Amino acid sequence: MDPRAEHRIFTGLRRLAADRAVVLVTHRLTNVSIADRIVVLKKGRVIQHGSFAELLADRGGLFRELWDLQNERTGQVPAPASSGDDVAPNQHALF
Repeated sequence: MDPRAEHRIFTGLRRLAADRAVVLVTHRLTNVSIADRIVVLKKGRVIQHGSFAELLADRGGLFRELWDLQNERTGQVPAPASSGDDVAPNQHALF
């Protein structure tokens, strides 16, 4: 999907997800940076869960390993999406 289409979809998803739980399955980790809770699965089992910041801070965790792998090709680490401080609680999607 091209970046413009992806932006439209996620902007719309945030608006539609207000006061709802949303489960999003993705391999593009920047997409989950706005989530209240992230669940990391390996072979069908939960091996990590937490906020984006918590999972990124765990340098020995699978989430951080995959984050680093996704970003090493460019040599740059993209800034995660806004933390949503300007959005009321329970307006984030559950990923």
